[in-house]
Amino acid sequence: WSPVAILRYAQAIEGVRRDVAVIHVGLNSAEAQDFIQRALDEGRGLDLVIGGRSAIELPLREPLPFAATDALTFAGRISLLGYTTQREADALRLTLYWRADQPMAQDLTAFVHILDANGNGVTQQDRPPVTEFFRTSRWRAGQVFKDEYHFSEGAVAGVMADIGLYDAKTMERLALSDGRNAVRLVLVLGAP
Repeated sequence: WSPVAILRYAQAIEGVRRDVAVIHVGLNSAEAQDFIQRALDEGRGLDLVIGGRSAIELPLREPLPFAATDALTFAGRISLLGYTTQREADALRLTLYWRADQPMAQDLTAFVHILDANGNGVTQQDRPPVTEFFRTSRWRAGQVFKDEYHFSEGAVAGVMADIGLYDAKTMERLALSDGRNAVRLVLVLGAP
């Protein structure tokens, strides 16, 4: 049985978890986007399961896995609260934690550039933070989001990462308060 079938059985027969809704529409559809926004506006969290991957929590409801320190704020609108790393045989998982500080009119793209000890690029990913199905223009002030990046080929050679945000339409990077347009992190196993 699929998880959805089990949920539907529990709702119909057992009368439990009526607070959970399953929608079978393309997440880019207006119907799905309206459902997501309505749920968040009502203070309900969502878990999106896309293509059988693990659920994406919108917004993050679990405690941060680290002690939050000074956030790094891009253009006064979105902050990087912290990160965690996990290395596996030939792979690297980097998880970023973003907070919306102000409403954003545009949809931003995050970049994560993995670098070796000499600062040379090893691999990179540029994509909307968290998921392309819930862009930054829909984020509300105060919401926190968990953003996972999985790197394989050559990523284990990476010891640093440059992280930032840009507007894909203009290619303009958002600046930090000190004028830099990226944050350089030292990747430590189990960081921070």
